[in-house]
This record gives sequence, C-alpha cells and structure tokens, in this order.
Amino acid sequence: MSKRADRVEDFIAATFTPMKENGDVNLEAIDKYQQFLLDQGINYVYVNGSTGEGTSLTTSERKSITEQWITLSRKPGREMKVFVQVGGTNFRETLELAEHAAEVGADAFSALPPLYFVPATVDELVEYCRQVAEKAPSIPFYYYHIPERTNVRFDMEQFLIKSRNVISNLRGIKFSSKDLYEGSRCLRTLNSKGENYELLFGSDEQIISAFAIGFKGAIGTTYSIVPRVYQKLKKAFDAGHMNEAASYQYKSADFVKVCFEFGSVTGGLLPAVKFVLSQIGVDAGPPRYPMKPLDESSKQKLMDRLNDIKFFDWHSKGD
Repeated sequence: MSKRADRVEDFIAATFTPMKENGDVNLEAIDKYQQFLLDQGINYVYVNGSTGEGTSLTTSERKSITEQWITLSRKPGREMKVFVQVGGTNFRETLELAEHAAEVGADAFSALPPLYFVPATVDELVEYCRQVAEKAPSIPFYYYHIPERTNVRFDMEQFLIKSRNVISNLRGIKFSSKDLYEGSRCLRTLNSKGENYELLFGSDEQIISAFAIGFKGAIGTTYSIVPRVYQKLKKAFDAGHMNEAASYQYKSADFVKVCFEFGSVTGGLLPAVKFVLSQIGVDAGPPRYPMKPLDESSKQKLMDRLNDIKFFDWHSKGD
C-alpha cells in the first residue's frame, strides 16, 4: 500500500459565484475574493460546485468563471490550485466543460453524477464517469458524491473498485456524505497502482470525525468564511489536543446550524452564507433564482443569531 506525494492534505474552499443584483455573474468581484482567501491561508479552491451555484449557471458562465479563477491564480504571489466542477443535467455540456477545464489549465476537475435522469446501477455511474474523465486525461478527476442532493446512493467502495481498471485518472471522491463507515471503507480501497484513493471530505461540521478515521483533505463552503477555525482545529488534532480541536468543531457546527435555520426559508444555505461573507469583507451579491436573497428582517435576525454564538468575536482568528 502506498500514498502519492501529491495527495491533498489541506482545506479547499468551495467558492461562491459573485452575482450582481440583477442576477448576472460578477466576474470582476472574483479578484478581491481570491485575494481574501489567500490572506486567510487558503491555497486551493473548488469552482462551480454546489456553493458556486454551478447547476444554475450557463455553460458560458461556468467557463468564464473558471478562466477568471485560473488567470488570477497564476499571477506571481497569488498562486493557488484550482479544481473545477463540471457536472450538471446536460451530458454533452459536461463533456465540453471537462475539456475546457484541461484546456485552460485547471489543476483537477470533478463531476456530479448526471442529474434528473440518474444512473440505475453503479456500473452505469462508472461508465458515465469514464466518459467524462477521458475528456481531460492529463489532470486528476474526482467523482462528486453528495447523495442527499443527487439521490445517487450507490456504495462508493464498489464504485472505486469497479473504476479501478476503467478510469485511469480517477484520483478519488469529493465525499459529501455523512456516512463515515462508507468513507472508511473507501479510504482503504486501492487503485490499479496499489495506491489509496483520495477522499476529500465535504461535511464541514463533522470534519474532526473524518480526520479521526483517516481523511486528510476537505472541500467545503465554510472554508471561505472561517478558515482559521479549521486550520486551528487541524493543528490541535494533529498535536493530539482533542478537547481543543473539539472546541473549534463546535464553533463550526454552531455557525452551520445558524445558516441552515435561514436556508429552510430561502431555498438553500447560500442566501445566508453569502450574506455572512458580505459582512466580513467580500460582497458576493445575492444567490441566483430560484433561491431567494434574505429580506431585511431576515438579515437582522441572522445577525442576531451570529451575535448569539459570538461569531464576530472569533471568525477571523478562530479564537
């Protein structure tokens, strides 16, 4: 059993897509946002995923957003790794976006399963991923497993086993399931070279549990908001200071809980977290319809709830 030297052992921020008030994508705002993340110690981003409202964007918009992140991230002093999510409802466009990711220099790419018309078997999912992955064979591919959203609930250990000799550039899974038993089995699954597949955990509010069973890297929404909390959590965890690590996880869980309270009335989590981002230095605008922005009353209630958990006392430094 062996481990790749280029394994991701860091927090990857799932990026928001800045929008104008009329719902148009605001490409210019990505510049400030990218610098904000760098200043917070973030060195990896995951573009056009759920947080980025990728499935609500046109193919042209997704390409432009990807290009903007890559352009900024190749400037001296602003370097970061850019992972791109290419999946959606239209298979032809998914293939087009996979090719585009490689053409413009993405460091890795990822895909949701086909949405609405979903695979009927794990073998169909493997075949779908094979066709997507082969459009960009020179860069690593990660399957995006988020069964609560996609209703594609196949055993991911079996997916990896069946993909072993079929998808040569499959690096692993963006594992946004809370099923850590399944995750633990995937972590011990080997590819055709005898290397462990790489799992990037996607449930921010339980990352400490994922670390405990062997996850090393993670992709998540709140790494754009409170990265210092997670960085200190990881440092305490690695040092064996479990009570301290747990205290940071509790901060994360409290924050996520507050945001979900408002997500239940706005069509998703993003209206709340986009508003919070605007309060700490980056205006990413409203979400795109059918999600609804917070009204003024909800904004004040959210601020009150954030003050209840002392969010503004600890968000920037984690303490």
